[in-house]
Amino acid sequence: MRIIISAPIHRFFLGLCLVAACDAGDITPDPSDREAPIGCGGVDELECPAGLECIDASGGVCRPETQGPDCVGLCEPIDGLCGGVLQIACDEGWVCHDLADECDPELGHTDCLGGCRPLDLADQPAPEPEPAPLPQGLCGGPAGVECEEGWICHDLADDCVPSRGDSDCLGGCRPAEPGPDPVPDVEPQPEPDLSCGVDGKQCDKGQICVDKLNDVCDPKKGHTDCPGVCRQVEAPPVQSPAQCGGVAGLTCSKKQACVDDPSDACDPDAGDIDCLGTCQERPAKRRYVSHDREECAVAVFVCRLGEQPFFEEHGCGCEKQ
Repeated sequence: MRIIISAPIHRFFLGLCLVAACDAGDITPDPSDREAPIGCGGVDELECPAGLECIDASGGVCRPETQGPDCVGLCEPIDGLCGGVLQIACDEGWVCHDLADECDPELGHTDCLGGCRPLDLADQPAPEPEPAPLPQGLCGGPAGVECEEGWICHDLADDCVPSRGDSDCLGGCRPAEPGPDPVPDVEPQPEPDLSCGVDGKQCDKGQICVDKLNDVCDPKKGHTDCPGVCRQVEAPPVQSPAQCGGVAGLTCSKKQACVDDPSDACDPDAGDIDCLGTCQERPAKRRYVSHDREECAVAVFVCRLGEQPFFEEHGCGCEKQ
């Protein structure tokens, strides 16, 4: 009997509650049950937790440290970040990876920030960047760049020395030097016989017979048939003729005459003075009629008694016989 009576009573009180809710005009869950947003900025210049940024009513970023009390907003998650104090989740198909900062979940840290990455790349290591291509002519380095065919890589004069164990050293491409030509086998030639003196043996032309000094036979003491050695006769050095004339007025010996040097631009016959010349054997006394070779080719002149005409590259004239 009590059970039958209590059921209608329960239904009655439930109906009263529904009527009261309808009179209030809203039956959605109380907003206070949701997590309250975090305010930022304002007079207190409140900052957002890590991973959040302050967004004002216009949707722009609010920076309390620069905008002062005029900056008032709510803390919203930063695009691409996840985790943190609010445990921000990534979009579907993305996974949250810990950042390379001081907060490490493996060390027991909590509320660490992370970055959202695609799920299919989450477990793959980040690809190593390819080394930049080397400038033209360089070789070696971390990429082990090789030279073209016919070229070899030579180490540069820098702080990286392969001979002391350094690796990834840069080098420069140089043409491969051809190896030396193989030396042909030459049959040994018998040494020339340089002996002389004994049995009247003579030296070849351009050689003289010199007595050996390490024996007891001495031609200077009247000994004969002393063994000797052939030595090459050195030609006497060619001496250039001495200069004369010039500003210093250099003179030649009595048996020589100062002859103008035709290889320079100074010509005494043209009125030039202080011309340099060379000392030559004094020629026969000459008397020039002309120093022009073309004029000498057509000139007609008669020499004095006891003279005869002469023609040379410096001119023509008469000279004593």
